[in-house]
Amino acid sequence: AAKLVREQVQLDWKTILEENANYFVVQRSVDGINFSDLAVVKAAGNSARLQSYQVFDQNPLGGISYYRLKVVDFDQETSYSRIVAVSRQANLQNTLVAFPNPSRSGTELYLKLENFAGQDASLIITDAMGRLITNRTMRVPSGSSVVLIEELSQPLSAGIYVLKLVTQEGVYTQKVLIGK
Repeated sequence: AAKLVREQVQLDWKTILEENANYFVVQRSVDGINFSDLAVVKAAGNSARLQSYQVFDQNPLGGISYYRLKVVDFDQETSYSRIVAVSRQANLQNTLVAFPNPSRSGTELYLKLENFAGQDASLIITDAMGRLITNRTMRVPSGSSVVLIEELSQPLSAGIYVLKLVTQEGVYTQKVLIGK
């Protein structure tokens, strides 16, 4: 089993019967096809009773991570568990919401940041072509869930923009349409 716990992925597995088991290799993948070794855990060897194991991925990938176990016997024969997936994004409570969206004004655009209060963040705004409009470092105010995007060198003209909020926890993205 794999689940997100305080921004780490907790991997738990149990065995009922181990015969000639030397060790387990916990493997991780970004695509579910190409795996790399994450941790090695010594197996009980030969056991006919329930054994429980646990490993933490302290630096999980953003988005979806895929995990599997590689079981290595004393004679170096290997077998693999089924693949499990964990989505960091789906489990994060923090989201970036810009409003009004679409907006008729490029000067009054607000960010709802209720779950980021007190955090340091970078707000990056790019246009649809990926050109940088602004990159602003800020501390999200405590006790406030709505922040006006201000201090732009010029109002946002009509078009599509990508807002990115970069925090220690990850990158949060929201597209915004500014109308005429």
